[in-house]
Amino acid sequence: MAESVNPSYGHAVLSINKIRVAKLDGSAYADLDPGQEFMIKFVARTGKLYGNDSLYAVANRIVEAAGQAKAGSMSTSALGIIMGLTPAETGSTPNRITTIEVPVQHRTPYFKIYGMAYDDTATGAMQVIVNKCKVTSDVELVMADGPDTWVTPAYEFAVVKDGNGKLFSIKQLETAADLPTS
Repeated sequence: MAESVNPSYGHAVLSINKIRVAKLDGSAYADLDPGQEFMIKFVARTGKLYGNDSLYAVANRIVEAAGQAKAGSMSTSALGIIMGLTPAETGSTPNRITTIEVPVQHRTPYFKIYGMAYDDTATGAMQVIVNKCKVTSDVELVMADGPDTWVTPAYEFAVVKDGNGKLFSIKQLETAADLPTS
């Protein structure tokens, strides 16, 4: 491997910089801004072979993935993409109103989600690219009294293999670049 001009390339990734969601067909995207948390986990199925009172072999394979994204604000554009609902805007500045109506028995769509964190020099980055997922938990929009009680929605999602059989990609960028928009 060639020596990097970025001493942090390949390690020393810090925090979260951006979380973006996009419609599965790539026709629209929105940032979960400010992004507070992006988590992805491998879900494995493990088989163990026992005999003669001991473990003989272990087979482990990744069969799916799951994740969570948490935002520090309520983006109706992002909520619309994740939930498959269309925000409707009426009025003009300073009296605009954006409304999302949620029908009973609404089925949520697949969508894409991307997360990015910079390295400690802020010149490189790590990106996680999920090309097909679906929200799998209740979505709570909590409004509460208190000095630091912001509306911070969290979305848990299941990752489904894409058309190429991939669950997700992890990209280590020597030079940081923006997340995809489609």
